[in-house]
Amino acid sequence: KGTRPTGDAGHDGGRAGHNGDMGYDRPAIGSLGHDDRGRGRAGTVLSCRGVLFDCDGVLVDSLASVASAWGRWAGGLGLDPEAVSSLVHGRRSVDTVALLVPEPQRARQLALIDRYEIEDAATVRAIAGAAALLESLSGAPWAVVTSGRTELARARLRAAGLPYPAQIVTADDVAQGKPDPEGYRTAAARLGIAPSETVVVEDQPVGIRAARAA
Repeated sequence: KGTRPTGDAGHDGGRAGHNGDMGYDRPAIGSLGHDDRGRGRAGTVLSCRGVLFDCDGVLVDSLASVASAWGRWAGGLGLDPEAVSSLVHGRRSVDTVALLVPEPQRARQLALIDRYEIEDAATVRAIAGAAALLESLSGAPWAVVTSGRTELARARLRAAGLPYPAQIVTADDVAQGKPDPEGYRTAAARLGIAPSETVVVEDQPVGIRAARAA
């Protein structure tokens, strides 16, 4: 799984806050958002009890890694790599494979793409400002909700030099991927807070739908 860094909005179940170009300014104390005071433009402050982050395209830039792994996989099946790449962003690998591969071959092909993505994980980098944003949360509850599998999420966060969260919900933890709200509801429950009391930082339409539904 990977997501294109599009600079879309972060949401908390209906209320929206814009995070600019996905390169983050340091948030105001006690809130999440741009602290743009003194720089000639109004800031956005989102009050919450916890923050839920998508991973790819929000904390880590995995676009090249995703293109490499899925292109390699598509080539082995005689599929158009660009067409396949257009399907994978924000979607669990198991769901993408189910769209493209006959049922008898799915287990083998799923294992193959999962291996390719792990092999390419070392090439990812942190989104500009992501490390400073996480550091600025100052012990506030936060979690990651990703369509990637647990091993892949660990590998990408490690390659990006970002901390591994105390709570993470991955493709291995849910029965339904985004846009189903299960992942965000699960993460909020693990933090001990209501989904309506969180801010979600997402970059993909399916993830935003999941956040709003939570």
